Order: sequence, then C-alpha cells, then structure tokens
Amino acid sequence: MNVLLGEAVTCYVCNTGELYERSRCDSSSLDTALIKDCEVEGVKDNKNYTMCRKFIQDGKSAMRLLNSLVLLLDAMLVQYRPT
Repeated sequence: MNVLLGEAVTCYVCNTGELYERSRCDSSSLDTALIKDCEVEGVKDNKNYTMCRKFIQDGKSAMRLLNSLVLLLDAMLVQYRPT
C-alpha cells in the first residue's frame, strides 16, 4: 500500500462473527459500506489511527475474520512475542 502525504488512510472495519457483519465482511466480497476513514474515526474516538489491521481468530468450532483501525503502538504490541 502506498500512502502519499496528505492522503487519509481508509480501512475496512468489520467482524465475520454471527452477531456482527457476517458475510458482508467476507474477504472475497467486502462491502464498501464497511470502509472507514482513519482520520474521521480518530476524531470520533479521540485517537490517531495510523494503519489497518486484519487478523483471523481460529477457534474450536469457527474461524472469524476481523478488520479494524489501529494505532501504531497497538500494532507494535500485537507483534511483540516474548520468548
């Protein structure tokens, strides 16, 4: 992804869980209504979102895809794996 100075980052924000957006969040056919502007959402939440995060939860009976806005510090914490 190329980000140019002055351009806002946009992310899909959704969850494939049955209580959430389900198939609208399926990575093969993402609903464009789920796209959020990081700057606009950051003003609402009083945060400075800097990137998008996508992760998969693989549970015993189901797999769930989650897309979200994220702060740089949050991304660093997720990637940290103590030995």
